[in-house]
Amino acid sequence: MTLQDLQIKVAQGNFSIKDFQDYYKKLSQEFSDFKEILENASSLKKDDKELKSLLQKISGQNASELIEKLKKRGYALRKNPNNDLKNSLQIWDIVSLNKLELVKEMMCIMVFLEFLLLQKHIFHLTL
Repeated sequence: MTLQDLQIKVAQGNFSIKDFQDYYKKLSQEFSDFKEILENASSLKKDDKELKSLLQKISGQNASELIEKLKKRGYALRKNPNNDLKNSLQIWDIVSLNKLELVKEMMCIMVFLEFLLLQKHIFHLTL
């Protein structure tokens, strides 16, 4: 299903939640493929600052989505602590938390390095 197909279904009033879920699944897969291609391109052209900037932006977006998912799970656990959700925490949930921590650390390091580069640049301008 394409975006145009979805628009037509909505305009005709002939749509279901499954149409949106299918399109979202397709869109997510395309985004994942795009990110992988961008990572490859960035590794081939290590000097291209615009490619690296775009990759950082996309990586941040993925981290934001992960944070939102974890927040929703946390709220659900607080509402119903005896819920099956508490018992359904699986190993991939723990892996997701570890990935989130790594992303947060990486973002902090990137900000610090950008700060150092800015300081170096300002220092050279004042000389």
